Amino acid sequence: MDPDNLKRFGLMRPYVSGQANLYPPKRVKRLQELMDTKAPRICILRGEGMGDVLMTTPTCAALKNAFPEPAHITYATNTRYLEGGLVKVLAHNPSVDEVIDRNQVDEGNYDLVINLHCPCVVYERQENPPINRIDLFAAHAGVKLVDKVPKYYLQPDEVRWGKDFLARAGVKSTDKTILVHVFTTTTRRNLDSRTFKDALMKLSNKGYKLVILSHKTDYPSSVVFSNIPNSVVFSEDVRKLAGIMINCDMVLCPDSAILHLAGTLGVPTVSVFGHTDPRARINYYQNTVALWPGQHYSCSPCWNEPCNLKLACYKAITTEMIVETCESKIGQAVKPTVQLPADNTIQIERI
Repeated sequence: MDPDNLKRFGLMRPYVSGQANLYPPKRVKRLQELMDTKAPRICILRGEGMGDVLMTTPTCAALKNAFPEPAHITYATNTRYLEGGLVKVLAHNPSVDEVIDRNQVDEGNYDLVINLHCPCVVYERQENPPINRIDLFAAHAGVKLVDKVPKYYLQPDEVRWGKDFLARAGVKSTDKTILVHVFTTTTRRNLDSRTFKDALMKLSNKGYKLVILSHKTDYPSSVVFSNIPNSVVFSEDVRKLAGIMINCDMVLCPDSAILHLAGTLGVPTVSVFGHTDPRARINYYQNTVALWPGQHYSCSPCWNEPCNLKLACYKAITTEMIVETCESKIGQAVKPTVQLPADNTIQIERI
């Protein structure tokens, strides 16, 4: 076996004494054994969470290219989640050969099955140093990453659809447009809706155009935020969302899947954090800043349920903080440049 190939795999020690290693040495041993297998078949399991699925794509790429002949990568996920949203997130990714439902996995069809469903929670504790889930997924799989930025592969029709959507909404090319995600599926990461709405009203009054993201079943977003001037509510699927996002000047969101989609595309982003640590979320997204008063609380970051301080770290976020941070970011940020060549292969130049 080529010794250089062994450098592609490595063990990561646990941060808490006595914890079992996230992936035992036999995982790395198995990967090394597969060096002699022609195009090994590897299945990645990750059931839910659009942001988490995006954060596994660097691991998919590393596994794909770790062998003398590229591995065949099957991604097994919840194909019904968010109306097939996870399948759409993985679409066109050259590191993923096929996507199947997680209930269809037959381990006998693969040389190796790696379950990435929940290896991160072991490390995400207050006493541990912040570490990005991108790194945790890779460590659990047993690979070292060369490129740590997740990948989402835009298609020309998505970009054009996004432009048309904004035009239909009355957004001009000279307008400053902010894509806003208000509520996440994890309620502890949600800012008080009144604070968020006051901030959006002020941004609207300053002339910014707002695209407010709402799930089709998300009553609060579609109703509470539907009467803000200079705004439009959007509730279509993730690929159309990506087309809108790449045509916006900035994204405003909590710690959510939208944060990671914006990070993959390089869109300028302001993300609002409370109990979670942004140093473990945005450190590979060069065009993203965090609004995090929680850093001033000795108990933050934390994972306590319920919170002893009743989420005081979130309550410390004010309307003025959001508006000032957004204006500062949108004034300094450089949007990624999107080119649509004749062969319909999208090129994105990120900062």
